[in-house]
Amino acid sequence: MVLRGIDMLRLILAFGLLSGMAGCFSKPNPPPLSPCATASMMGQFNSQTDLFVAHFDSKPDVDDLHAIAAVGSLLKQPTFACVEAVAVAGAYGVQGGEFIPSPALFDMAFGENWLDGHSDRSETIARQAQHFIQILEADGHVWIMIAG
Repeated sequence: MVLRGIDMLRLILAFGLLSGMAGCFSKPNPPPLSPCATASMMGQFNSQTDLFVAHFDSKPDVDDLHAIAAVGSLLKQPTFACVEAVAVAGAYGVQGGEFIPSPALFDMAFGENWLDGHSDRSETIARQAQHFIQILEADGHVWIMIAG
């Protein structure tokens, strides 16, 4: 008995079905989309293209420490899971008073997504400028929050 192409295919498929291998002949399911790939706008903030930057002076009073904890807590909520964010410690001008270092709080609030503008101002400015340019060249917006 000579099998033609279509008969051979039927035989292979029947064997696959009988042996529980039917799945090997079907297309694999595409990987699920990241939730951020379909994230919606939040007001005018586009979580697919925009950057949120939180600047904290932490000088000379402690009110920024509360704001750091609050902003960090909000960004950990599912609603803000797709927001690209970076925080900056020591974003102050010429005001007097002592700077209040709080790296442990920044670590808890923002993980690795923070810069130390007090200890390394030049590097912080350069990294922000580079990041801002990338966002703006991709038609995104940079939203800067100033605490203090």
